[in-house]
Amino acid sequence: MAAALRHRRLQAHFVDPWQDMLNGHPLLQQDLLEFRQMLESQAAYLAAERALDVDIQRLDAAYAALETTYASDDLQACIDQDVTFHQVIAEAAHNVLIGHLSASLMRVIHGHVSGNMAHLHAQAAALASVAGAAPSNLASCSRTSARGCGPSGP
Repeated sequence: MAAALRHRRLQAHFVDPWQDMLNGHPLLQQDLLEFRQMLESQAAYLAAERALDVDIQRLDAAYAALETTYASDDLQACIDQDVTFHQVIAEAAHNVLIGHLSASLMRVIHGHVSGNMAHLHAQAAALASVAGAAPSNLASCSRTSARGCGPSGP
């Protein structure tokens, strides 16, 4: 309990300035995207080299959950599962700084993923409306409107 409280306090002190900066400067979204690409690509590289059997099981489970979630129309569940999947990768890197930084920035990253997913969902809905057909689900909607959206996307 005490450890969880200390983690939340550390996380709040670390994340809030980032959130304030992003909220005050919406053009910094590109910087956040570049930062995520740097952090997440390094985390994936290290996870590929260092993952233990237990990490691979967690990655498989997180990916399966992500696939299942993307087959639904629950945008918030898709966002939550996407962020969870990326955190599992960060933890499988077995680099305490990458894992901690990723966890500490989870709210910022969650907000960034939420914005990306909502934008893609709205684009797909608009395209479907122009075409006269509603998309069958979020997964097909997102995957048709932007290559890379889904389990390996934002």
